[in-house]
Formats: sequence, C-alpha cells, structure tokens
Amino acid sequence: MSEKGKKDALKDSSYQFALKIILLCRKLQIEEREYLISKQLAKSGTSIGGQYRRGVWSAINQ
Repeated sequence: MSEKGKKDALKDSSYQFALKIILLCRKLQIEEREYLISKQLAKSGTSIGGQYRRGVWSAINQ
C-alpha cells in the first residue's frame, strides 16, 4: 500500500470511528438520559480526527 493510501485509510477509519461515537452518544442521551458521560465520550472520541489533521498539517509545514 502506498503512503497516500495509508493516509487515506487512516483518515477514513478515524472519520468512521467518530461517526460511530456520535451515534452512540445520541443513543446514550435519548435512551439512557446520560448526558455527562456522553458529552465527554463525544469530545474524546472525535478528537482523533483533529489530532490526525494536526499531524498532517505539521508534517506538511516542516
């Protein structure tokens, strides 16, 4: 697999993970009425996308 292919795979998998986390958080809020844990889970579960973008940006700007 090429370097670009690996980057795209990581980008896609982190995006899919974030979507699953968001759906789980919605389910927790609606079915369980759990707001504090779901809010923290959403923050930590979606932060991987930001970390990935920051890493790519950092690698480009070196």
